[in-house]
Amino acid sequence: MTAPGPPTSFDSIADGPRGRRLLLELAIASALEERTGTTGWDLASSVMRAAHVLDPSSGAILSFGSRSRETSPELVTPADVAALLGRSRFASLTASMVRTALVASVDSARYWQEPDGTDALAATRELAPALSATLDRLMLTDHGDWWSNSAALSAQFAVVWTGREGPVPARARGTIAKWRRGIERMEANAAANWPRDAAASFSGTWWSTPGSDVLSSSHLVERWNGPSGLWLIEDPLGWTDARILTVATPPSARVLEVDSAADWARLCARHPISVTAQKRHDWYRTTGRVGPWIMPDWTATADEYDAIHLTVNGYLRAAGTAIPVGPGDASVIAGWAPDGTYWLTDATAEHDHSRMKLDSKGDWHIVSGPHHPVAPGAARE
Repeated sequence: MTAPGPPTSFDSIADGPRGRRLLLELAIASALEERTGTTGWDLASSVMRAAHVLDPSSGAILSFGSRSRETSPELVTPADVAALLGRSRFASLTASMVRTALVASVDSARYWQEPDGTDALAATRELAPALSATLDRLMLTDHGDWWSNSAALSAQFAVVWTGREGPVPARARGTIAKWRRGIERMEANAAANWPRDAAASFSGTWWSTPGSDVLSSSHLVERWNGPSGLWLIEDPLGWTDARILTVATPPSARVLEVDSAADWARLCARHPISVTAQKRHDWYRTTGRVGPWIMPDWTATADEYDAIHLTVNGYLRAAGTAIPVGPGDASVIAGWAPDGTYWLTDATAEHDHSRMKLDSKGDWHIVSGPHHPVAPGAARE
């Protein structure tokens, strides 16, 4: 069974850019669903226009109406959006609304350039009271009751996208050692050849995961009819077909739960590896910070833990922020999926449980296999 996280952890999702984006998306969806008057559409339009003004790469936009054309956007301020939020009527929050808002927040994460205009809008002080009110409404539901749960080891699943290679082989230590050698080579090359100016127009490797060759998994969210990894994907590539595979995990697996920035900082402090030269440009753009950067050394981490699980709360609170780690150093959680577990030991993805296909409404449906891709008696949400 999974164990709930501390009750206070849910309160602070508005501290992180992904959490704020979730709350803004949820407020818009709830206002649109109310369908009384035009306030919901006014809010959606105003958010788009205010975000356009704040977007670092903004250009022309399309106006609303049957004769949409390229125009200069009408000036809408964060205060205008906050006023509309204050006047809006909101429908009850449904599981579908929350899932859609969470997917939108994850989908819009970007660590290789500045936050987009909607993220910038959600971070303004004018919107803080309205986002706090949305969080209060969310906390009255049970839609996020699993967001701080530890990894459900009896029900972990890998998602294999059609057209991509299958999961990695079981020899995790060799894979992670190869990752370490690659990081060291890239850091040496970047230090010798890449610009030292963090603001230079240059991009490198922005992720802080153990890499795509390490097996990752997520747990079944029964109300979603599949593992969370089907929906919660940063920088998705439009996949519409997937195989769901059972992940055989060691019964006594040592799993580090990352539920906050502090959890990540402690991990980095225990097992640091310097990545300043190769990540300074991307992480400066996404956080605005200039200075030394580190991330966990996954080879050393594997001596202490078999897996690392990033909770949904941990993601919403901390992903994309500059996390202080000791004097002068900082790190970024980048490229992780919320509820994602990376295996640093020999967990293996086994036989197919289900094949699933995405429909035009954004819902996944089982094409073949059991109704729920989970063994009888396994923990479910």
